[in-house]
Amino acid sequence: MKAAALVLCLLSVAVSNATAQRLRLGAFVEGGCDVHSTAFQSLPGTFSCSPGFGTSVGSGFGLGAVASFQSWAFGSTRLFRQSHPVVRIGYWSTGASFVATEHQPILLDTQRATATLEHRAVVVMPSARVNVGLGTLVGDLPLYVEPTVWASFALPARFEQGEYLVEPANRGRFPETGTRMRNTSSGRLQSVEPVQFGLGLTSGWELSLSPTFTLRPEVGISVSLTSALSSNDWRIFSLRAGLSLHRTIVAPESEPSQPEPPAPEPTPPPTLPTPAAKPTLTLLVRFVTRDSSGMLIPVERVTLETYYRRHIRPLLPYVFFDEGSATIPSRYVLLDSIGVATFDEAEIASLSTLEAYYHLLNIVAARLRSRPNAELTITGCTNNTGVESNRLDLARQRAERVRTYLHKRWGIDTGRLHIVVRSLPEHPSPVGHPDGNAENARVELSSNDAAILDAIVGIEQQSRVIPPRLYAQIEAAPSQLSHWEWTLANSDTVLTRQSGSGAIPTLIPVAVQWNRLGSTRIRGEIDGSLERYGSNALTARHHQDIVVALRSDSISPQREVFSLILFDFDDATITPAHQSVLEHIGKRIRPSSRITISGYTDQLGDALHNRRLAERRAVAVARALGITDRAQIQAIGSQVLLYDNATPEGRFYSRTIEVELEHPQ
Repeated sequence: MKAAALVLCLLSVAVSNATAQRLRLGAFVEGGCDVHSTAFQSLPGTFSCSPGFGTSVGSGFGLGAVASFQSWAFGSTRLFRQSHPVVRIGYWSTGASFVATEHQPILLDTQRATATLEHRAVVVMPSARVNVGLGTLVGDLPLYVEPTVWASFALPARFEQGEYLVEPANRGRFPETGTRMRNTSSGRLQSVEPVQFGLGLTSGWELSLSPTFTLRPEVGISVSLTSALSSNDWRIFSLRAGLSLHRTIVAPESEPSQPEPPAPEPTPPPTLPTPAAKPTLTLLVRFVTRDSSGMLIPVERVTLETYYRRHIRPLLPYVFFDEGSATIPSRYVLLDSIGVATFDEAEIASLSTLEAYYHLLNIVAARLRSRPNAELTITGCTNNTGVESNRLDLARQRAERVRTYLHKRWGIDTGRLHIVVRSLPEHPSPVGHPDGNAENARVELSSNDAAILDAIVGIEQQSRVIPPRLYAQIEAAPSQLSHWEWTLANSDTVLTRQSGSGAIPTLIPVAVQWNRLGSTRIRGEIDGSLERYGSNALTARHHQDIVVALRSDSISPQREVFSLILFDFDDATITPAHQSVLEHIGKRIRPSSRITISGYTDQLGDALHNRRLAERRAVAVARALGITDRAQIQAIGSQVLLYDNATPEGRFYSRTIEVELEHPQ
């Protein structure tokens, strides 16, 4: 932005002082190839098991505006007859496709064979760039050269990467995904340097179209002096070709004739200076939300829906631990002897999803008591990074804590409780990512009796806020204030307050515990002051009210909801763990049932990728149930998070499919 302001200032000075052919303005467009010189195993913040990527050639383009300040021309030699400053401002995009090949033994149609795997990574790096250089005409030819220095300001960069089975081309799948690809991911590239610098050289041939317009075919090279990423050295060399079109703003002037001297004008009487108008301060607030396309729309009412529904939800068989710790976290419910004696799973079924999950060890223990021939495998895992790197002892301690609780508190024979240890889970979440590390530090439960980890069936009270996200949109003129304060209040109770100085945030999230408010009216108010104009400070205030309405529903036997969880991270594969729920759903579907399948994800990844992943999960369930021609598919993704994603269990339960059945009477 500072560079753009400088260029506009230079243009203004040039126009105001223009004489013969002092300024040219134009536009350019170019395209070509880019050489990315780097070396890495995986892109920053992503997981890849590639042997490593190296230098790659990609394509790129650029477009923008160019200004030639010919009024500041200097130099006059036989070779370089004129040089003048040139500034280019525009949008540049550079991309590259990296490929690494390796040969690995793999299971192909139940037989082991050597397969050819390709690790692919595609990167697109857009930027806003300012080029400053000298435009020079060479000899008597219409040949133009322009050496430049440039600074680029990074825009959000994107990436896609994955591992693909190439040979044999007609058979074979990865057992982890059931497809010919795995470890796929995409999203915003991390560790991009916000500002980069480099050198360039552009050369063109000037073609005069008219006295004021010039067309110039151009070729150019560019080399970066600084790395594109902060995480590893990444240099870019570009070779581009394109066109630029220029217009001379001030045409050559003819020799002016000598005008008659003007007659003297009478001197006007002196006038008193007009006092400057007093500045004003304006504030405006309104409540808004975002629609599915990301557009802001006004909101006048918030509706809190409370309803009851029959449900069936699988039991997540993981216990998550704090980093470096083998103590079962306090959020898990561990009962004393009285609690064990009075425990009733039927009461747990009426709790919310996460409240029921925190009774995981008690549910499993009660089922083991009722099924004396069942055995339980307790697999201790670590995230294998940082303080947990190579800590199989920590994995064993975690598994032993779980076994100790089941044995000493519930009386389960240790001969039925088997311990296994691993450095990472068999299907880990992204290693190295903070959320992935938290999910991998866990104990996994499995049993030879499917009933031990079977789904929970019950009636659940749920609430839903419409719209799910609410913001206060603030407008202030001028934008920089001496002091501002934002208040959200219910009658005389202040729900939230935020203050500061300088620029007011354009959007302020409204975070309220709606289920504690009841039907009411909330007022959002913005106050501001400006003290830099004299001794009297300017003040302003504006508010908007929003209605909170309650709506409830009773238990309806015509409405049932089923959840499928245990989708691995970024995966849509139907696993044996889903079969009991699928069989139960299939038995409940009637010929007249209206079926809605909604796909959800956690917060990791960008919104578009998550919607596509949610759609794949929903379609996979519809196919497994044989109802693709009847079901309504809703790909919600991460637009609505079903559970708090601050915890590993909340993210796992958000990787779900909800099947809703409505049975008309």
